[in-house]
Amino acid sequence: MDKIKRKVAEMRVELVATRDALKRGEQALAQVEAAFETMGARLGDVEHGLAGVQKGLAVVEKGLAETQQGLAETQQGLAEANRGISTNRQNQHDSSRRFDNFLARFDEVTEMLIESDTDHLRRVTAVERSQDQLQSEIAEVKGRLDDLEQKAG
Repeated sequence: MDKIKRKVAEMRVELVATRDALKRGEQALAQVEAAFETMGARLGDVEHGLAGVQKGLAVVEKGLAETQQGLAETQQGLAEANRGISTNRQNQHDSSRRFDNFLARFDEVTEMLIESDTDHLRRVTAVERSQDQLQSEIAEVKGRLDDLEQKAG
């Protein structure tokens, strides 16, 4: 009879230990689920940020295209000025003076365009760096999610 009571007592102890382990397992599962929700929200934020960066990059690229078009038009204007000077030798002095003024303005415009292009290139570089960083963060978050899924699975 004592053996039976002892066995029943041992089984009760094991049952309590099993129930406690089950509760700890449920708590750990709840923590993993909360971590999944947090990571999912973070991933959404990162993806939203990446979309904004990509939109910014598109705007910068459009600005660069417009600048290049402006440079082409300026070069075309310079070519037209050269043709006008060579055909109008009677007013060479005036034309020369106008051409010098044009070149001075062209130099000013060219410097402005170079500064603008440099600014655009800096922005593009910054956007690319930001995009690389966001891609890296996404990869890291995805790696964490994979690790959590493996631990949960």
